Amino acid sequence: MGAIAYIIYLFVTAIAGSILLAAILNRFPFGKYIVGNVQTRGKSKKKERLSIPNTIG
Repeated sequence: MGAIAYIIYLFVTAIAGSILLAAILNRFPFGKYIVGNVQTRGKSKKKERLSIPNTIG
């Protein structure tokens, strides 16, 4: 295997491994404290709109 192919292989493996590890850890209750709050499909929260008071007139 050439040097360039090996570097690409290591890069893709590292990225995929990181994503997989974060997804696995986030399934546990304490996972959000280790990897942060990761958004998942189907669990989207609606953003609350902030109301700005009308101070004119």
